[in-house]
Amino acid sequence: MEAGAGEFGSFATSSANWLTINYQLDVLRLGWMYDSPRHTGWLRGNNEFLLEAFGGVVTKGVGNFLAGGSPLWRYNFVQPEARWVPYIQLGMGALGTNISKSRRQQEIGEEFNFALQAGVGLKYLINDQWSVSVEADYRHISDAGMSPRNMGLNSLGGLMLLSYIFH
Repeated sequence: MEAGAGEFGSFATSSANWLTINYQLDVLRLGWMYDSPRHTGWLRGNNEFLLEAFGGVVTKGVGNFLAGGSPLWRYNFVQPEARWVPYIQLGMGALGTNISKSRRQQEIGEEFNFALQAGVGLKYLINDQWSVSVEADYRHISDAGMSPRNMGLNSLGGLMLLSYIFH
């Protein structure tokens, strides 16, 4: 189980009408490592499936909140006896937000949206049950064309996480 928080900042991809929308996120994840470490060398590692619930507030720009959930796939690069574990992850889920209520922005057109994410992280194993992680993530929020206002919100940010490992 992981819990953490972080900040995300939006960036423009194609339009001069882009509006800055930054947000803070709190996340709670429940994970399951479904295989043992495999491969050799620096690719040695295992797969993990996580369910993520997240919520947060808009810290700059229009709207007040966003909240949702995503399943995530993570690959942990695990070396024997190592305390540092780098990882990569991908996820796709859904969220609700009131950013769409502002007509000043073109990024988000609906209250219901899809969320895509990709990230890299580094976990430090404190002991056999506790770890701390830092994570850099890309997040894309879009209503998938359900609204004419749908440029999509692209954000980069980071999370600090505390994990408890159930045995």
